[in-house]
Amino acid sequence: MTKIGKLIRMNEWLFSKLPFMFLPILCCFAELEHIAAICISYFIYLFFFYAFGYAINDYSDRAADKIVGKQNIMGELSEVQCLLVLAFLVSGALPLAIVSKNRSIYAILLWVYFWGAAYSIRPFRFKERGVFGLIVCTLAQRTFPMLPLLSISTRMLKYIVIWGIIGALVGLRYILIHQVIDLENDKKSGTTTFALSHLTKAKKMLYICFVIESLLIVSFLFLEYSALLSAAICVTYLIVMAVTFYTIHYIYKQSYIESYIAVPYEDFYNFYYPIVLLLIALRQKPVAVLVLMILVIIGIRPMTDKWKIMNFGIVRIWKGRIWKK
Repeated sequence: MTKIGKLIRMNEWLFSKLPFMFLPILCCFAELEHIAAICISYFIYLFFFYAFGYAINDYSDRAADKIVGKQNIMGELSEVQCLLVLAFLVSGALPLAIVSKNRSIYAILLWVYFWGAAYSIRPFRFKERGVFGLIVCTLAQRTFPMLPLLSISTRMLKYIVIWGIIGALVGLRYILIHQVIDLENDKKSGTTTFALSHLTKAKKMLYICFVIESLLIVSFLFLEYSALLSAAICVTYLIVMAVTFYTIHYIYKQSYIESYIAVPYEDFYNFYYPIVLLLIALRQKPVAVLVLMILVIIGIRPMTDKWKIMNFGIVRIWKGRIWKK
């Protein structure tokens, strides 16, 4: 079980990606029929797809990881065993295809899995293809996986477009942060990444994506909801961000934008906003409470870490006020 956990690396995507990918469903939760079947099959598909993405990346990096002494479970398996593992993970899309009852979903799934694999496998290996590679990678991880929802209900089209665009920016930030953090390992293994070749540009892109993302989120909220509710959400989360920024920047002495300590908006996309959507849907669809419980179970541990960061900052700010008096 330990090896399986290391192989699929669930801790790296269960909270940081899955709730976000559910946003098109949650935004029109009350309007969808057979919502339980949709949620269960979509969850299984996403679970297996992201496990596939990490597994095939490790499969492609076996030789490079061996050079730098990095543990790689796929490197301990034979070629046949690796292919069987990958085939099993691809099969996780079948429940969603059955629920869809639309033949177009097979073409969509083929598209999604191709780009999910092309991120790391040769001859494509887009992770090493500069800016173009970054764009392909983020689309493959944060935008394309939503596309199968189109074959289930066209009601989600607007939200798939909106969250697909925002997801592309989110994914780009994550990839750039990952590349900046992995600079030394990439140098040793001979892996050529965008950040390794253009570190200054990579950091500028991080901040540009953050600003564009912020504008899109605020615009979406004010177009989707009443001005009062939108303002309340924005102000509340702005306070959360301000405390987190203070803690990371002034206490931890690290960059709020360039580190994985508390990636900006991660908690908003994956915890706070989904809870708001589920509470809104609860009146019409009581099953929303079950989804809410699953979200809390998935998010409680990472959110506890984020709340500790906020608490640390609040305590320091409060003590500072006392000492000044």
